[in-house]
Amino acid sequence: MRLAAIYSFNNGEKIVSERYPNLVDEVRAAIAAVDEKRCKTKESFESTTTGKFFYSPVALNKAFKKQLIEKRGWKPGSAFEARCCDQKACRKNEAPPRTAAASRLKSGTRRRPLVKITEPQPPGKTVEGTAEHCFR
Repeated sequence: MRLAAIYSFNNGEKIVSERYPNLVDEVRAAIAAVDEKRCKTKESFESTTTGKFFYSPVALNKAFKKQLIEKRGWKPGSAFEARCCDQKACRKNEAPPRTAAASRLKSGTRRRPLVKITEPQPPGKTVEGTAEHCFR
């Protein structure tokens, strides 16, 4: 399989390439080692493409796991975590501080509703605005 494009979010490719160049090389070698023809196992049932085979995400994931875990000794996990010994360099690359709104969402505190409904509403009647029941 060939690497057709790279999507680098928040300049992540540069940071990972600088910190872990050997891991980037391993991932690229694993991608190159995957046989893409064996991963075309998903048969289409749409009217315009009936009978054609497409890449199966399940088969691709299995192929990548086989390359990284079995052949290269990576450990399975949900995320790669590493500790940096140069804290100043790490802080330069950290995400910006959270905004006040994001902090409130994380901590569970919420803003007061724009409209507070105190009287009971007749059944079937809708009220415009943000009601208190929306924030429970």
